[in-house]
Amino acid sequence: MGHARDHTHRASPPLKLNLSRNFVTRALTALTLVPITVGAMAIGGWVFTLLVLFFFTLANLELLTILTRQHLSVGAAAGVILALPAALSFAHTPDWPIIFGLVGIAIFALDLYLPHEGERSIQRALGLAVMALTMAMIAGCAIALRNNEGGLAWWLLVVIATWGTDTLAYAGGRAYGRTPLLPSWSPNKTREGALTGLVGAMILGVITLWVLNAMFPLTLTIVIGAPFAAVIGDLVESKLKRLYNVKDSYIKGLNLVPGHGGLLDRIDSLLLVILFVYLTVMIFSL
Repeated sequence: MGHARDHTHRASPPLKLNLSRNFVTRALTALTLVPITVGAMAIGGWVFTLLVLFFFTLANLELLTILTRQHLSVGAAAGVILALPAALSFAHTPDWPIIFGLVGIAIFALDLYLPHEGERSIQRALGLAVMALTMAMIAGCAIALRNNEGGLAWWLLVVIATWGTDTLAYAGGRAYGRTPLLPSWSPNKTREGALTGLVGAMILGVITLWVLNAMFPLTLTIVIGAPFAAVIGDLVESKLKRLYNVKDSYIKGLNLVPGHGGLLDRIDSLLLVILFVYLTVMIFSL
């Protein structure tokens, strides 16, 4: 027994060293990406447009890699590239009813594409095509939202809702998380962590609105609703990865966010937040 204890003691330092290296890697990646993202968001225009198209193209490829069980075909990759003009087109001539239709079709196509017996190639092709188009449409929403009047303020609320919810949910879950949120979707997420993220992001949003003197029904709706969109987006991607037995979303040999699992893992919450904020702004403007 004494020998076993000595063996356990000697095995601990490498584990701690690995954890420390992973933390440093994540931190360095964040320190690189955050200034680039925030800077492009502040500048707007073609700088922001190019960054959005680049991020969404890579995330789209990662998504299709998951759906094809790590066997991304040339056709699927070409489809992602060909979807870029659709993103640019939608960014300049947005129409919010189209969003509801595309998202509804995407949900149906994804249901066809989920693993099940007797899956037909036409269903797989439909799923890939619609998911690629939907991701392109969300990219268009992101660009259109920044180009909108007050676009920088809207994107500030998007960032606070997304990063605030994710960060505080992670911190709350690590500190006192006990009760699983949806174990069949994401076994590591807890109700306590999710509640911390939701409430914390809402408080951060309200403080931001108070500082900017922007307490309006529209902005309050965004501050209250966007954190829920962030949690749902994170859960949906986690469920998708579990269905396809994928741990991380990144494409082998193309991981631009070391330590974070993949770009899609970083923006999964952001996708639904962008849709929610964009639709809310459009509906209130009717």
